[in-house]
Amino acid sequence: MTPATSRYLELLAQKAELDTAIAAAEGEETTKAIATCRELIEQFNLTPDVLFGKVKKPHGLKGQKRATVEPKYRDPATGTTWTGRGKAPKWLGDNREAFLIAK
Repeated sequence: MTPATSRYLELLAQKAELDTAIAAAEGEETTKAIATCRELIEQFNLTPDVLFGKVKKPHGLKGQKRATVEPKYRDPATGTTWTGRGKAPKWLGDNREAFLIAK
């Protein structure tokens, strides 16, 4: 074995020891941090909403009611209406003002 090879192997062994020591220290610090957080949460009666903000519900949940919106456009030929939300109907064409419902 050359001196360079033995030095390399020695450094690899040191690295392995350091990696083990780092992992152990990280585990200890994480445990301390969790304990501190739990103490503060209990002391101040903190809730997840206070800590992380309100959780938003994803769109498309079943049973959720949407607010009703007054229609803005009416097809005079069929009486069909459109609120202005979503994809525009074909009967509306390019001239939307002609189909506006007067208020």
